[in-house]
Amino acid sequence: MSKEETHCCLCNGILDDPYGHNAEPIMTGRCCSICNMSAVIPIRLKLLQISLDKDGGNKSWKKKIK
Repeated sequence: MSKEETHCCLCNGILDDPYGHNAEPIMTGRCCSICNMSAVIPIRLKLLQISLDKDGGNKSWKKKIK
């Protein structure tokens, strides 16, 4: 692994597992578990909430899953 792959792209700390976590939508790259839980997941949930609010509560995403 290169230095970029072994360090968190958000805090530059060492990744706590061999693969890290996907840091999208904040940044392209891999992040550590702490950044994943404290930054990435909350942003993803907020984006989902915004998406559902724009949908007017229609929840058309459930139709797409079926």
